[in-house]
Amino acid sequence: ETQIIGINDTNKQGTNIDWLESWDSLKDHIEPLISQDSRILMLGCGNALMSEHMYDAGYRNIVNIDISSVVIENMRERNKERSLMTWEVMDVRDFSLIPTALT
Repeated sequence: ETQIIGINDTNKQGTNIDWLESWDSLKDHIEPLISQDSRILMLGCGNALMSEHMYDAGYRNIVNIDISSVVIENMRERNKERSLMTWEVMDVRDFSLIPTALT
């Protein structure tokens, strides 16, 4: 798997973008802070691998939101076997919608 850190080039189909860090680089910092049964909200998830890697590591209750309906539909399809993880089209700037995503 290729992980790119930086700008999302929408012309490169099939490229996964992790904006800052990968799960492997962060897990030693995250695991002591949150339990695997925590509810996790991924703001602006895009097509990054972070949610998938966290899910596979045992964090099952992940709500992913992104403004792009195309990205969300692609991620729903790509992760259909990860049944406890959800994908919602939402603008993160509209915080009034976030509680809805978490119910």
